[in-house]
Amino acid sequence: MARARNIKPGFFKNDRLAECQPLARILFAGLWCEADREGRMEDRPKRLKVEYLAYDNCDVDELLAELEQRGFIVRYVVDDTAYIAIPNFGKHQNPHIREPASSIPAPDMHSARTGSDTVQAQCSHSSGPADSPFLIPDSPIYKKPLAQPAERRVENPPAGFDQFWTAYPRHQGKQDAVKAFAKIKPDERLLAEMLAAVRRQRLTSDWQRDGGQFIPHAATWLNKRRWEDEIALAPGESGGPGRDENELLKRAI
Repeated sequence: MARARNIKPGFFKNDRLAECQPLARILFAGLWCEADREGRMEDRPKRLKVEYLAYDNCDVDELLAELEQRGFIVRYVVDDTAYIAIPNFGKHQNPHIREPASSIPAPDMHSARTGSDTVQAQCSHSSGPADSPFLIPDSPIYKKPLAQPAERRVENPPAGFDQFWTAYPRHQGKQDAVKAFAKIKPDERLLAEMLAAVRRQRLTSDWQRDGGQFIPHAATWLNKRRWEDEIALAPGESGGPGRDENELLKRAI
């Protein structure tokens, strides 16, 4: 359910937000309207597309990934349900006093895809009051990107995971990826299907663009069963395969 929020002029002067695509900036403001009083909502890109960018030809999941990459949102999974949290929402927003309490679990060090240290650093400032009792300011503004936490050592990953992790091009959030992989428990046939999908999707323009920054985290890819995505690459199109890449795709299927 969309809710009324306010925007301060600082939104338009945020140089870090200015690094995002224009539609990502609009979506970010839309997320405030979607969020509950704790700054949380379900991670449903298709629904958010209809609600806030209905007239634009865009991939909302890609825009969310861009906002996540720059620390403006946290995407996480609890009990197989995906959520979004806006860090410092409680500090920078003043929800209506009659707005109901959040029914969405908060991100924690195990489920948040950006890592436990990042989540704790972002959420530790949310207890203070908003800086205006009347207006709802512009949400989290960070002077510097938050440092990425060191990758935790994974003990005894499930069978087949090392093969998947080696093939997957983005090596972040390994602990979350192990948990997602363990839930799926792929047999040899499913693992081969997943590896083929990774090889195929590595050839897409989305995964190759900007140094691969829009490649989803492995845990997200697994939790959303992205190996089932239909990928269409046409020769001669931007990001599409040439003759040699078509041979790779044939071998990947």
